[in-house]
Amino acid sequence: FDSHFSLSGFGPAARNRSLAASLGDNSTMTTSFYGDYGAPGTAAANWDELESTAQNGFGPFVGAGASFIVGPGSHVGDPAGTGANPENQARAGIAVAPPPVSSHFAPNVTGGRSAFDGVFVARFTVHSGATLSGGMFFNTLVAPGQSFGANLVLGGPAVLFSTHNGPQLFALRAYKVGSTFIDNPSDATSAGLNDGIEFGQADVWDLWVQVVPAPGSVALMGLAGLAGIRRRRA
Repeated sequence: FDSHFSLSGFGPAARNRSLAASLGDNSTMTTSFYGDYGAPGTAAANWDELESTAQNGFGPFVGAGASFIVGPGSHVGDPAGTGANPENQARAGIAVAPPPVSSHFAPNVTGGRSAFDGVFVARFTVHSGATLSGGMFFNTLVAPGQSFGANLVLGGPAVLFSTHNGPQLFALRAYKVGSTFIDNPSDATSAGLNDGIEFGQADVWDLWVQVVPAPGSVALMGLAGLAGIRRRRA
């Protein structure tokens, strides 16, 4: 349940090899929430955010040899444990080169997949009851060499984007995947890094940029990413 940034058309990574969750090899919370990662028991049912479309047709990278890029100054919390970065914030500049990133259905609030396309952009594991806030600058690929970008506020109003499928309304949304107790120390706080204090009760949130339906809207396709996002934890 590590906190991280991503550009994945399908969702967060999940290990799904084991038939028995008690073996610790299943990402049970993730696979149960999304519901379409495939039956456990084979390596083919796994999902890795950095794999190509070859895995299940929804890999994040369309271009051959594409790579995931994280810009300088990106961080989640204070990974050095020195106070150099705020422990309750995160930021990143992320991109896939060459674009675009393929999309898939964003989740419902209650789990499973909705009917609205989107791209998974981050997972944040926070202390139980903490809230997320912030936003990101998001780019879509309109045509080869032509992009469109605008700011999105987490939980805020939808913004009209230009895409290669025409104008579409996008929004940045957070979905609570579940809650769990983490007895490992955090790698992003001084209490975890320097004192070895367990993280404790936690909530897991996945962030998606997704289509917000409008009359005559079409599916979100061919996203490109160069995004900056900030996360604030209470």
